[in-house]
Amino acid sequence: CVHLGERECSVQRRHQKIIEESPSPALTSELRERMGAAAVAAARASGYVNAGTVEFLVDERGEFYFLEMNTRLQVEHPVTESVTGLDLVRAQIRVAAGEPLDFTQPAQLRGHAIECRIYAEDAATGFLPSIGQLTLFEAPTGPGVRNDTGVAAGDTVHIYYDPMLAKLICSGETRAAAIERTLAALSRFAVLGVTTNVGFLAEVIAHPEFRAGRTFTDFLTAHGLPAQADPVAVPDTVLIAAATFATAESSRIGLSGHGGGGKMQADATRVSADEMTERKASAASDPWLRLGPWRPAGSGIEQCFRVGKETHTVQLTRAGGDNRGWLARHGDTALGFAIERLRGNELTIRANGRTLRFLGVKQGTQWELWHEGQCYRLAETGALDLSHHTVGGAEETSLTAPMPGVVVKLLVAEGDHVEERQRVLVLEAMKMELGFDAPHSGTVKRLPYKVGDLVPAGATLLEIESAD
Repeated sequence: CVHLGERECSVQRRHQKIIEESPSPALTSELRERMGAAAVAAARASGYVNAGTVEFLVDERGEFYFLEMNTRLQVEHPVTESVTGLDLVRAQIRVAAGEPLDFTQPAQLRGHAIECRIYAEDAATGFLPSIGQLTLFEAPTGPGVRNDTGVAAGDTVHIYYDPMLAKLICSGETRAAAIERTLAALSRFAVLGVTTNVGFLAEVIAHPEFRAGRTFTDFLTAHGLPAQADPVAVPDTVLIAAATFATAESSRIGLSGHGGGGKMQADATRVSADEMTERKASAASDPWLRLGPWRPAGSGIEQCFRVGKETHTVQLTRAGGDNRGWLARHGDTALGFAIERLRGNELTIRANGRTLRFLGVKQGTQWELWHEGQCYRLAETGALDLSHHTVGGAEETSLTAPMPGVVVKLLVAEGDHVEERQRVLVLEAMKMELGFDAPHSGTVKRLPYKVGDLVPAGATLLEIESAD
């Protein structure tokens, strides 16, 4: 009986692990030896044969306490494989076949490994699962990067199963190297169609306290994670990419002037609005240059997007007659850029001395863009589209389901009077119960579903008539 070191699993959400690493930054060599001996003793005392995971709780004094033993490999076993060089699945099968172990107690662990669990869930809404079809799935690769997954673009994340999409395992010679490799890999992990926790994982791993190895089971609440970000803060570069995708999609032409894959030869830099006007005016006498938005002196084409309650208008125009780049205007900002690649759902541009890569998918009028580990959702709309403008302060009159689920409790009936924040019903989805409260006081006007009904995402669960 041998032990293969430990895994640190303190960072959790909803009391479930999301980041695991080996070796643990909390253990000294002496504590590691004592804990390993205790695990071996537990297996021997119970007569257990095959792979098993003994879990302990460790306090701030360095004392540890037995929690449970899992008689199997666990989700995070790849980090142990990384630091030991062993194939634990193979070893488990060999033992089950009656064969002896072909390795002995490792003298020491090699390097450091970190695993991130990639979930289809929204950290900003209390880690609610995100259901839908994966319109794009692109996992990072490279030295020291491993992906364990069973999904691909086109697959559907259902309500009935755990929403884990993949496990990202990154290793390095030191913990610091493993952290940097993990952050780099997360920035290249692209998933569209559902919301994921990729950005949240990067936020946790980049946190100074995580870097210092000071992680406890209350890590997220203790440090206010996830931080509340402005949901409508979309960078100019993302809006420009969306406008480029939308224009290419509507015009069916290659924006680079080379049938969609051609490479612009020049870097582009931020330019003033005056300079953009001057460039267009200088070419106004040439009729060839005045024909359409894709001519250097054309009036340009406008693309409008709605993000939350904000509307953004982006104008694209060719920057000159030498095929050297493009000009984009958004509000008071004018940005010059060069298209290096535009093919399918991939766009690469050169702007401000940087090469920027975007992935985009359109469904109906909705664009979903990925850039540097973050996903953005934009609704393509006409410049005069005011359909989503509402009078400020309007009172909500209904509750809608944020995800598919099954009604497990109805706590009110039609005609009942309810008070603001009174619990009215409960949905169950993915092993979780989601409670819904009345948004204001009033009378229940309509309850379209009964206990046991399957409710689709976006469905109206309850309508309330104001007491006024």
